[in-house]
Amino acid sequence: VGLQRSFLAFPSLSFPPLPRLSVLPYPLRLPGVVPCVSYIVAGGAGARAVAEAAITYMLVLSKQISYWDQQLKSGNWDSRNEFRTGDLDGAVLGIVGFGNIGQRVAHLAKAFDARILAFDPYVAPERAKELGVELVDLDRLLTTANFITLHTPLIDQTRGLISRENLRKVKQGTYLVNLARGGIIESLDVLHEALTNGTLAGVGLDVFEPEPPDISHPIFKHPNCLASPHSLGLTPGAMTRIFTSMAKDMAAVLRGERPRFIANPQVFDNP
Repeated sequence: VGLQRSFLAFPSLSFPPLPRLSVLPYPLRLPGVVPCVSYIVAGGAGARAVAEAAITYMLVLSKQISYWDQQLKSGNWDSRNEFRTGDLDGAVLGIVGFGNIGQRVAHLAKAFDARILAFDPYVAPERAKELGVELVDLDRLLTTANFITLHTPLIDQTRGLISRENLRKVKQGTYLVNLARGGIIESLDVLHEALTNGTLAGVGLDVFEPEPPDISHPIFKHPNCLASPHSLGLTPGAMTRIFTSMAKDMAAVLRGERPRFIANPQVFDNP
């Protein structure tokens, strides 16, 4: 393994010289990648925590937990006779992006006997079939699902994917959860419109563009919008798995071995 040392030059980041190894934040932005440096990522280590959070958002929104908590604490016991909550049990769940996290969401949702659809042009139908999931196009997912959860990376093809036009295809009373990247949704404006007209019964947001968001936006005052500061993947278990994965792969690089999770594997093809 070559031990050429090189400084990495990024507009807002500086790193000390390292032998074929660097640790970067995620998602990766790698302009001018140094050929001799390995870029270690923690592949899927936080997937369980994010998948749990997606299911949690669906349950909290559809069961109206915040509403019931408020009613009880205000002394309105009789509200139980005035309002009904929804079910994840037997619902249609649409997963946009069927990678590590999306597949874990599907696994968890099976416990609720949900019918699961997924949209991901890069996943083999055989893999979806193994998990009891039906791969469909985006239009069918949007028009069919009772719950939609986003787990796709933010790339040119997914930026603004949840647009005003696509939200018009969603049936009334759908729940939308985003724990992927804020830019997948066209804007907070289109979500607020969909909440106001009843297309969306509830929205759960852990990610925004930009971050932090402008909390003066009216969506943050809507009772059926729940939000968190890009925090739901930062559980103790997730962080332990992330740090363990990265430490193992950094040690592998320093031993001259190929790491398990690496953003630029070609560095080992051209030592």
